[in-house]
Amino acid sequence: MSNIALMFMTGLLSYFYAASHASEWSSHFPSYIERWIWRGSCIRIAAGVPFIGGLWVWVKVFKKGLNRPEGLWHHRVDTLLKSLFMGIFYFLLGLAVISYILARLFIPVEAFISMRSLPVSAFEAVDGVEYWPHV
Repeated sequence: MSNIALMFMTGLLSYFYAASHASEWSSHFPSYIERWIWRGSCIRIAAGVPFIGGLWVWVKVFKKGLNRPEGLWHHRVDTLLKSLFMGIFYFLLGLAVISYILARLFIPVEAFISMRSLPVSAFEAVDGVEYWPHV
């Protein structure tokens, strides 16, 4: 399997994971802040793989564009720019990966801690006779 196909499949699975949790966009949450962190986590997960893939393509294009021999001065400037750019790239990549991991961890943790403040309807007994056909 090629890298592009692997990145596409990973992105697709991230979209499905984010979409399944974003379906609870307007559900009950214990606090306003938890609701917005949940929403942000869903968006971050959905955008995770395409954002990291975009950074990767950007660095490949940048590296290819800077490999031109035009004398010593240009070589020093190119080396400095490449080092600066690679530092920025690795910083953004690290930030993207850490925020993606935190978003993936927040969703199951929030699902469990939100049980502390369930709505009253969660405690109502279901009358099974209304749902099953009977004689």
